[in-house]
Amino acid sequence: MKKTGKVKNILDSGQKLVCIGPVSKNTVDATIEFSNYSGTFLKIIASRSQIEMDKLGGGYCNKWNTSDFADYIRKKDKRNRIIIARDHGGAYQHPLESSLSTDLAMKSSMESFACDIESGFDAIHFDPMIPSTGNRSEDILQSLKAITEIYDFCHTNYPSKVFDIEIGTEEQTPGFSGHKEIGKLLKDLTKIIKDNSWRMPTLLVVQTGTKVIENQNLGLLNTSKDPNKSLEKINFDLITSICQDNGIYTKGHNIDYINEDALISLSKFNLSAVNIAPEFGHIESKAIWDLLNKYRLDRTLDDLIEYVTPKNKWRKWTLKPGEISDQKKFLLGAHYHFSDDEFVELLNPLKFAIETKSNTSLDEIIKNKIKDKINFYINTFGAT
Repeated sequence: MKKTGKVKNILDSGQKLVCIGPVSKNTVDATIEFSNYSGTFLKIIASRSQIEMDKLGGGYCNKWNTSDFADYIRKKDKRNRIIIARDHGGAYQHPLESSLSTDLAMKSSMESFACDIESGFDAIHFDPMIPSTGNRSEDILQSLKAITEIYDFCHTNYPSKVFDIEIGTEEQTPGFSGHKEIGKLLKDLTKIIKDNSWRMPTLLVVQTGTKVIENQNLGLLNTSKDPNKSLEKINFDLITSICQDNGIYTKGHNIDYINEDALISLSKFNLSAVNIAPEFGHIESKAIWDLLNKYRLDRTLDDLIEYVTPKNKWRKWTLKPGEISDQKKFLLGAHYHFSDDEFVELLNPLKFAIETKSNTSLDEIIKNKIKDKINFYINTFGAT
């Protein structure tokens, strides 16, 4: 694991990266098509709930397992512009691990990492979600211990494999990282890595004042009247400088639904990469909702609402589940079911209506909307 990975080469060239979660097959296809048409490097970041090996329960995106997902992208990515990445890899990052002991959850996650590496992923996010002790400093130490185990596993078992490493040590909050805390984290992490002659990570996830609730970004940065001043106040440029001094780039998660000024500010303060995922699921769900209304397919819409809402996947994104409408439940939760056989069957009347009354298809309409949003993020963040 000592050679330079694809992500580091791109970032070293001065380019920033927009990273997109595979919430649906249409999102994956739109990302590949946009990248190959424009020549822009894009990173597809699969969480374990989206894409996973069959043995560990699989994921919800298009029923792909890990190796099939990687093979599909490579076959479609004719210009080799897509970076295939694991997002939030580690213990307790798959729903089926929630009841396991820490040792068993770590063992399960190691199998997942092994499959990622053997499937040829270009980048892997080490982000074990170790249960909190109630003490922030102790939690970070426990995360570092788990990350050390992951490093050792990957280095010992796959010493010749080349992939970029991204490090995350905590769940995203609405606030910002502190430069002193980042400095200590990097000092501790660097010592562990150098003592073992491992390769430094390419990216470190930092708190950027972004937090997704429902279809809004309610983090401190996005709600600020002056994002530049917010970043200046907490010395965000010092955070990126500390990381760069250690040869590491910074990355922000939960960038979905962010406003233009906030995204420009993050780019100005030298953030190198951003993650967006649930927003693309919302875009596709909203397109389906609007088209069902356009074609007056009320019964189909009712059937889809009745299918999606009781499954409660939408609850993850709301603070007050008892206060949101069925429409919002659908828009927040439908993407988890796009590949369910029953959902696909229920959607057939809409597909038929579009194809018989226009010169396009439902998938093409959806992909074009996704590409428009990708274009916004690329141009606003400066990732061209």
